[in-house]
Amino acid sequence: MIVSHKHKFIFMRPFKVAGTSLEYAMTPFLGADDIVCRLGKDEEKKRKSEFGLGERNNRKNIKQIFSDLTKRDRSRMLKFRWPEKFDGHCSAKYLSKRLEPELWLEYKKVSVVRNPWTFLVSFYFWNPSGKKRPPFQTWCRENIHLINANHQHYFIEKNYIVDHLIRFEDFPSGLHSLERQIPGLKGLSELFAKANFKTEHRPKDLSISEMFEGGDWLKNAVLEQASFEIDRLSYSMPD
Repeated sequence: MIVSHKHKFIFMRPFKVAGTSLEYAMTPFLGADDIVCRLGKDEEKKRKSEFGLGERNNRKNIKQIFSDLTKRDRSRMLKFRWPEKFDGHCSAKYLSKRLEPELWLEYKKVSVVRNPWTFLVSFYFWNPSGKKRPPFQTWCRENIHLINANHQHYFIEKNYIVDHLIRFEDFPSGLHSLERQIPGLKGLSELFAKANFKTEHRPKDLSISEMFEGGDWLKNAVLEQASFEIDRLSYSMPD
């Protein structure tokens, strides 16, 4: 997640949409007062090595800790980590409540969307714990809430709040359009093309449609819970 006062935009980072790579690419364009969330250990190390910049302006001060102590803050403190103002994947609702109202209304809100079927398959194969997972459809039944997990970045209640939504499948076009809207980001698309974090873990020859075969309940769940992506953005199940 990024709040750029320099360029007046807010980047809300959904899950499994190359958000880490995009935040990395945005780093050299940011100002000293911008709020920048920490990336993963390896990504943060590379960002500091490449740009000399990393997480900034995201630590709570003592007053903020006592006035707004969250469950996540307690968890971090038990691990001897300083509480953060914002999580890297925090929701639009959380942001809107903790940023100044004028800022929230004025700044351009940017996010990324992905085909809901490939998103779910990608989430399944992304397995940082290394523990053996059950078959795909069994896993989906246990994690059915993930289908619309990214809607928290696009909506507050039922109100759509994104000003510039980039399609995962067409990043170059989305980033070029963003550069035209925010000239200070010119060159972002080139930097993003060179970033290569958290690449796909699924087999290259995998058929998405075959993963859903025989699972009418799952197909219906995607159609129902991902209606935004399907109805508004015309996504459909890939082969």
